[in-house]
Amino acid sequence: MSISTVFVLGKGEPDKPLNYDAKMRCEAVRVFIQGRGLIRVYFVGGKPEKGKGVPVAVQMKRYFDSLTGLAHLSETLYESNNSFGNVQEIINVAGKKNFFWILANDYQLPRFLRIFSKLGIDQGRVIPISAEQQLMNDPQRIREIWHYRHSLKYKLRIVLEKILTFWMIFDREYKVITVWRKIRRGYL
Repeated sequence: MSISTVFVLGKGEPDKPLNYDAKMRCEAVRVFIQGRGLIRVYFVGGKPEKGKGVPVAVQMKRYFDSLTGLAHLSETLYESNNSFGNVQEIINVAGKKNFFWILANDYQLPRFLRIFSKLGIDQGRVIPISAEQQLMNDPQRIREIWHYRHSLKYKLRIVLEKILTFWMIFDREYKVITVWRKIRRGYL
C-alpha cells in the first residue's frame, strides 16, 4: 500500500507565534486528510536565522498534532528559509512519486507552481490545494473565510505575491530576498 503525501507550505516568521494563515493551513490539511486513508503530511519552511528559535514548520506540526493527534503521520522540513529552497526540499522528499499535493493559501499557490515548473517538475505531479477552499467546505467557516478573502490584509498579500512572482525573473532562487530578510530581522 502506498502512502500519499501532502506538503503544507509554511507561513510566518520563525520565533513568532503562528499567524492566521499558518493556522488556517493546519486546519485545512486536517479537513483534507479526513477519510482519505493513510496520508503523510510534511510541514515545510521557516528555518530560523543562525539556528536560533523554532522553525515555522515545527510550530505548524505542533499545532496540527494538537488538532488531530496524528503526530505519527506528520513531519517537518525546514532547511530553507525561502520559497525556492522549500520547493527544492519538497522535490528531494517527493522523489519518484507519481504525484503529491501542496497546500497553501490561494494567493501563494500560483507562485509555488511556477517554482516547481522552473525546477523541471511536471505540473501533473503537483496538485495544488487551497486552504481557503478546504475550510469553506465547513459551513461554520464560510462566513469567516469569505470575510478574510475580502479583507485589506488579504488583498495586500495578493499584491505581494504578484511582486514576488515578478521578482523571480531577476532572482530565481530568492537570494536577494533571503538577504533582505536577514537584514530586516537584524542578523546581518
